[in-house]
Amino acid sequence: MPSVLLERRPDVASAERQVAAANAGIGVARAAWFPVFSLQAAAAGFESTAAATWMGAPARFWSVGPGGQLPIFDVGGRSAVNAQARAQYDESVASFRKTALTAYQEVEDSLVSVRRLAEEQAADAAAAKAAQSAAYHADERYTAGVADYIEVTTTHTAALSAQSAALAAQAARLNAAVALVQALGGGWTNTPDQLNSPGL
Repeated sequence: MPSVLLERRPDVASAERQVAAANAGIGVARAAWFPVFSLQAAAAGFESTAAATWMGAPARFWSVGPGGQLPIFDVGGRSAVNAQARAQYDESVASFRKTALTAYQEVEDSLVSVRRLAEEQAADAAAAKAAQSAAYHADERYTAGVADYIEVTTTHTAALSAQSAALAAQAARLNAAVALVQALGGGWTNTPDQLNSPGL
């Protein structure tokens, strides 16, 4: 069973996207170290303290062109933002690792449970078949007058108990199979097309 199946699990996919987002956050934090350039729109107007000189040439101003900002002194603010982004990335990587290991554990536990319960179901089915055969022979012996009715009821009770155990084992195996499909994030077949499908 390929491990790529676990990438379809919602918790694994979410943890992976959180790692990618934290990695992008590091890039944003690093970009704060570089100068910022902008193209400013044209501006014009008058500046003067006396209304009489507003129309004079010295009172007029205008500007157009690019502008830039360069970080020089920020008291460690950008370094702290950068360290915080790296710490968030490390945290998201650790969370992704934990999520992936949990997914592997759930799949392994489900595989073992399915295999063990399949063996248990086979044993219980064989026991139920043997108990049913014993009940049939007890009925035949009672009909022939060789056995009493207590033997018949005892063997039928044992047969019903064995059938109940076999049905319980079958239900447990089916529940384990459902848990396995859930742990895998959906169904799986050997065809490559089904491998990339969203599941059952």
